[in-house]
Amino acid sequence: MNKLLLPLTVLLGAALFLAGVMADRPGSPEAGVFPMAEDITAARMIPGGEEEGAQSPVDLNLQHDDKNRLEIARILYWLSVGTLQGGLSRQPLPSGGPEQLVMETADGTVLTLTNAVDRIAVPAQDSWLTTGVSVPQTVNVRINDMAGRITAPDLKRWMEEDLPRRIEESRKAPQ
Repeated sequence: MNKLLLPLTVLLGAALFLAGVMADRPGSPEAGVFPMAEDITAARMIPGGEEEGAQSPVDLNLQHDDKNRLEIARILYWLSVGTLQGGLSRQPLPSGGPEQLVMETADGTVLTLTNAVDRIAVPAQDSWLTTGVSVPQTVNVRINDMAGRITAPDLKRWMEEDLPRRIEESRKAPQ
């Protein structure tokens, strides 16, 4: 009996330790911070870049296009498993960009995603040049008037590669 008691105690202790570590994972978004995929009623991709004014937003058909619904579900999943950096606050974030994904729910919640970009200044002769530098694996997220940054590598890749490609494809598609 004593030979079994020690291994069981160690196993139980390890299980309790791991449960505590997982429950206290820092930066993990709280449940319910982001809407569920089925709550999203509208989504649009907003082009950026030099000719911003000339391009109009691209609405995603969520009613009749399973591919778009699946893509929104994947994006919301990446947000839910990402690491929120410092929580959400009313403080403005450095501008992101250039493209945006905007999602809306039936209750009026607006969720906006942009590529996280930090501005840097570089001395050049008698002045300073400013430029933007993409923040690795990080995306800006705004929920109504609350904003923050979330580390989500798959979402970052989607924002940098797939979103511009989807916007370009929709521009070329017959109307």
